[in-house]
Amino acid sequence: MGPLDEHLDNPCTTATDIMLEIYSQIEEAAAVIGSRWPGRPRVGIILGTGLSTVTNMCLPDALGETSGDDVVRIAKSAESKLRSILVGVLDEELDG
Repeated sequence: MGPLDEHLDNPCTTATDIMLEIYSQIEEAAAVIGSRWPGRPRVGIILGTGLSTVTNMCLPDALGETSGDDVVRIAKSAESKLRSILVGVLDEELDG
């Protein structure tokens, strides 16, 4: 059971409740990193935030089975676009 699963079982839970929980988890992670690294980050990339939980709640009819092959195929198709975005953000940050 993941940290957001308890919210899914509660019919009164809103997307805002879930986003606030995600924000709290991000803040907690940032505090742990900050306690171990004195530098000030210039760029941050957050992976695995659990945002799929929100989309699953908002679009339950769109849920379906996904195979590992599907995940790999979609990741490969998105790789060049994501790389371009990431390189663009890093270039801007380093030039700025």
